[in-house]
Amino acid sequence: MSVVYADIAQAQLQLGDVTEGITYARRALEAAQRTESTWGMQHLAKVEKALAARPDYAARELLGDIRATRLALGPSPA
Repeated sequence: MSVVYADIAQAQLQLGDVTEGITYARRALEAAQRTESTWGMQHLAKVEKALAARPDYAARELLGDIRATRLALGPSPA
């Protein structure tokens, strides 16, 4: 499920709907955390790049959460 949410988040961010993009990115992150999915986290990489360009607090907060989860899950399998 995290992959689907990440794809929707990316699409929303590309369309300029930051609020919906952040909402779906948060759902993707929560799903990846629940399942400890490194694959889900890989799909959040594009979302991370889009969020890094955003100056607003919600985007920055989510970006920090994504990065912290990535560190907690460790390196993805090759």
